[in-house]
Amino acid sequence: MKRILFCLIIFITSLFNIFAGGEKETHSIQKKNMRIVSLSPNITETVFALGAGNSLVGRTDYCTKPEEALKVRSVGNILEPDTEMIIALKPDIVVASTNLSFSTMTILNRAGINTVRFDGDYTGKDGTFRLLREIGKSINKNAEAEELCQEIEKKLDKIKDVISDIKEKRTCAVIISWGDWGDFVATGDTFINEIIECAGGINFAENAAMWSVSREFLLSQNPDVIILALNTDTDSEKAINSFINTSPYNKLNACREGRVYSIDADIIERQGSSFAESVAIIAKLLYPECF
Repeated sequence: MKRILFCLIIFITSLFNIFAGGEKETHSIQKKNMRIVSLSPNITETVFALGAGNSLVGRTDYCTKPEEALKVRSVGNILEPDTEMIIALKPDIVVASTNLSFSTMTILNRAGINTVRFDGDYTGKDGTFRLLREIGKSINKNAEAEELCQEIEKKLDKIKDVISDIKEKRTCAVIISWGDWGDFVATGDTFINEIIECAGGINFAENAAMWSVSREFLLSQNPDVIILALNTDTDSEKAINSFINTSPYNKLNACREGRVYSIDADIIERQGSSFAESVAIIAKLLYPECF
């Protein structure tokens, strides 16, 4: 159920990104021992990647990575966190993404808490670097953010070199939910689309939007590789077997030929510091003969 809820949050967030049109200003606090509350899983991971994990005093229920984050007090869910708890933590800054409601942001601002909501245009690889730099600026980790971006760029260059001899790109479908709860796939307007492209693949749903394509379209396009984005605690072998034996998915060539794989959803769905890692995993699944 938690996985389905997160899929719905992703879907709602994608709608909000399209219709809301983000307005924000990135603030920076010049303070050594900051108290930070993160209200988004990708931001929490980035805070740790920038070496500021010790400054994190609050997170959401979904901020489960890295493992050290679990030691930090949770302030509730992503959409409507416990504002009283956040205020009681006396943070110097609250950092969040589009999923934070304006009502919650208003409450925190009225309480005198500097709240930064990252809801700008962070499309593609360049957008990812922009996001990392803006998070770094907001928590006074500019140099660390720049270094992290350079490290990611170097890793992406190595992956590009490895798959440079590929003559025919393979098509790919990244599916985050399927079956009775509805089909949600990475479409062309998602961050995952950029991951697939950087991995040398072609997203079969690159011309679709808002995580939605019909099952008929999936069957007609018949992508070369199917990748299921699963919860960390999900039995991947069981999930794959369930998918390849369920109609109409079992009609796909990937199901018949053993090209259905799984990936940790936390890695591929969260835009930020794990970008290069997710590209590397997808590239290996698409072109195992190169690695």
